[in-house]
Amino acid sequence: MKSVIRGLGWPLLIAGVALLVRLAYLVDVRGLPDFTVLVLDPHIHDTIGRAIAEGNFWGDEVFFRAPLYLYLLGFLYFVFGPSPWSVRVFQVVLGAATSFLAYRIGRRCFSEWTGRIAGLVTALTWTLVYFDGEVLITSLVTFLDLLLIDRLLAAADQPTGRRWLTGGLVLGLSAVARPTILVFGWLVVLWIWWSQRDAGPASRRLRMAVFYVLGSLLVIMPVTIRNAVIGNDFVPIASQGGINFYLGNNPNASGWSATSPDIGRDWWGGFDDAYRIAEEEAGRELRPSQVSRYWTRRGLEFWVQRPGDALRLGLKKLFFLWGAAELGNNRDIEFYRQDAWTLRILPFSFGWLAPLAILGMIVMGRRKDRVLLEFFLLLYMATVGLFFVCARFRMPVAPVLAILASAGALWLVGEVRRRRVGRFAPALVAVVLLTMFLRLDLGRVRDPMHTQSFFNRGLVQSLIGNDAGAERFYLDTLRRDPDYVDALINLGALYTRQERWEEARVQFERVRSLEPEHATAIYNLGVLAENLGDPAGGEILYRSALEADGHHLPAKVALAGILEDQGGLVSARTLYEEALDEVRRKSGLGPGDIRVRFEEKAVSERVKILTALGRIADKQGFLGTALRYYRESLDLAPDEPRGYYRVGYILLRMGRHEEALRPLQVELERSPEDLSARYGLGLAYAGAGSVLPAIREFRAVVEKDPNHDRAWQNMGVLYAKSESYDEAVQAFEEALRINPNNRQAKMNLESALECLSR
Repeated sequence: MKSVIRGLGWPLLIAGVALLVRLAYLVDVRGLPDFTVLVLDPHIHDTIGRAIAEGNFWGDEVFFRAPLYLYLLGFLYFVFGPSPWSVRVFQVVLGAATSFLAYRIGRRCFSEWTGRIAGLVTALTWTLVYFDGEVLITSLVTFLDLLLIDRLLAAADQPTGRRWLTGGLVLGLSAVARPTILVFGWLVVLWIWWSQRDAGPASRRLRMAVFYVLGSLLVIMPVTIRNAVIGNDFVPIASQGGINFYLGNNPNASGWSATSPDIGRDWWGGFDDAYRIAEEEAGRELRPSQVSRYWTRRGLEFWVQRPGDALRLGLKKLFFLWGAAELGNNRDIEFYRQDAWTLRILPFSFGWLAPLAILGMIVMGRRKDRVLLEFFLLLYMATVGLFFVCARFRMPVAPVLAILASAGALWLVGEVRRRRVGRFAPALVAVVLLTMFLRLDLGRVRDPMHTQSFFNRGLVQSLIGNDAGAERFYLDTLRRDPDYVDALINLGALYTRQERWEEARVQFERVRSLEPEHATAIYNLGVLAENLGDPAGGEILYRSALEADGHHLPAKVALAGILEDQGGLVSARTLYEEALDEVRRKSGLGPGDIRVRFEEKAVSERVKILTALGRIADKQGFLGTALRYYRESLDLAPDEPRGYYRVGYILLRMGRHEEALRPLQVELERSPEDLSARYGLGLAYAGAGSVLPAIREFRAVVEKDPNHDRAWQNMGVLYAKSESYDEAVQAFEEALRINPNNRQAKMNLESALECLSR
């Protein structure tokens, strides 16, 4: 028993240290706006997770991004409530498990002390701690990839069909989290064939490989079948691979970020552009797999047509893969580290581990278990390099670096103890020089002014409604870079909301001086013109914005509004219909849908457009069409003000009085002071033959608005029908007092008086 406890000592210590450090980090940063406000990928993950937890389990299109993490979030939100904290605590546990796995693999491949050091290094690597606190897939993928290595090593030591099948199942899970692992995962078959060469005949090795591959397919195939059934497309896991490949391989690729002038200034706008461009070139609507293949082809064309540029880009990526710079494409994590004392005190990072890990690979022997580690490290890094390199994409190799670095460090210590100067001195010098080299900024990606970070903080402040804080950070951004276009745009938009028109104009004009065809800046100038009482100037600017970008949705909607006000209903309707087609593509549709980031904004835009289309159809006399648009708007946003009233009012116009009752009643329940809804409800009751309820509603209207002549007149008609002629006369007289020219009231009054005199 004591030996068992002693055996658990180091694993428990390592897992405990990892757990405590990560919990301390969460406590440390829990109040930072950058941590509590989710943007970019964390926001996408959180929103899709909430949709899954709320019952949108299957979605209705092919997965764009791999779904495992999204469903994990959905499960955690369903069990513990929709808070990212449940995810973060779960990932803290994963981080502790990852540290334990690093210990176990290090001990298996090298020695007990290698495992101990590797486990503690993994527990105390600040980038791993950081990502365990983010609503990102990194923590899950890192754990699963290390678990895959652990299971492969276990199967190689005791090769049974069950063990190889288990390894394949873990590979499948990891692939459903991030499919790029399959490059290494399926090429492991070569390692199986080589490492098991003494295990018996070739047929036995073949069975091992079959069990392993079968295990992975058992996990992947349900996702493939789901995509085929739901999305009517053959997409094994997710469809984003081709777009990501092009973003990492094009003439303007940075090597570390998902950017390209071809497909949008921001990620989500770029997503829509990616589909639009591919479909415009094909001349037809494309399935997700076809869009992915289109962009893969474009990326390969870059390699073929510009081999020199492609080679330089590849070398840049190679440096980013091994370099010390932690390139965050969601946040500048090195800048963020400055506000987290828990991260600042942690000693280990990629830049310190990589040189020692390279030493470990060179000096340690070529045993089958060590070969697997090297095979994973090199092949996984090469796979990342096919796309674009940022900190979270290379993070799954960090525990393997920790293992190899621990082995390399212990080798150095051993050589020093043996006083083998001829061996340890050159190795130590090489490690030091390589460490210094990898810390250089050869790719010129570091910004000592942290301009992007100040902009991001302004964005966060804007999202939480702190305009003063947002303005301060945007101004800080522009002091660092006066030509930072996004900061100019956001600052101008902030000034517009505050009706600081001239200050807003200065920002937008500055953008136009930098980028004359910047559609958003031109559109915003049009908004200023309209707000300052110049709709003609606004129209000119909106048309200019659409000339710069024919798919600029706000400019299209704004121009349609001006044309509608001018009476150009046909032209306005055409623009609104085009806008509706575009905004429908931006609505979040469920699990795996990248467009879910647009959901709230897209719903608002879609409701606005549908309402406008309904209004135009009503003006043109197409009541059925108006009703269809108003009902679609109401289905999207049941809480939208006046939504039920619009539906009820059209039903009244169509003579469908009984159907109109319910929407008008709902509108009144929500807005008891809405006299137009109450008047409409009175008309609906009257049309349905419910005299007393109709009189009650009209009476309530005139109590609030004694000068509502139509309510008095309709009330008089109902009193006359029920032969209450005294009340009818009084009502008609009130209607005539308010509007002496009401000929219908005069006629009704004469009839009522005649009936009363009989």
